[in-house]
This record gives sequence, C-alpha cells and structure tokens, in this order.
Amino acid sequence: MKNMILNNWNAWRIIRLVLSIVFVVAGFMNADYFLAAGGGFIFFQALFNTGCCAMGNCADGSCEVKYEKVKSK
Repeated sequence: MKNMILNNWNAWRIIRLVLSIVFVVAGFMNADYFLAAGGGFIFFQALFNTGCCAMGNCADGSCEVKYEKVKSK
C-alpha cells in the first residue's frame, strides 16, 4: 500500500491530485456535495494510481495480451 502511494508519480497523476483537491474544496465551500464526492473519487484514483486500466496494472505500458489457441473437433 505504501509502495503504491509513494512511487510512480508523473505529471498526469499530480494534475489529477491537484484538481481533485480543488473540486473537494469548491464542493464544500459551495455546499455542493456531489462535486465534493466526485473530487473525492478522483482524489483516491490519483492517490492510489488507479483508473480505467484494471487498477493501474497497465500504467507503465507493460501489459501484454496473451492468446490461447482453441482447437475445434
């Protein structure tokens, strides 16, 4: 867990973190809790480096697709 949070920081991850903090603060200042919840969701994605690619497993581009040949009768 500590390794996930402290390693592999890049520009996009920092931008997501900063924007999420802005959304959470703006949401609470304007009493817009839907915006704050969305900002919280993006905050956890940035903090743990997760997203659309299966929990960040392909973030470094090392995912390979493996195919298995299926034999027919």
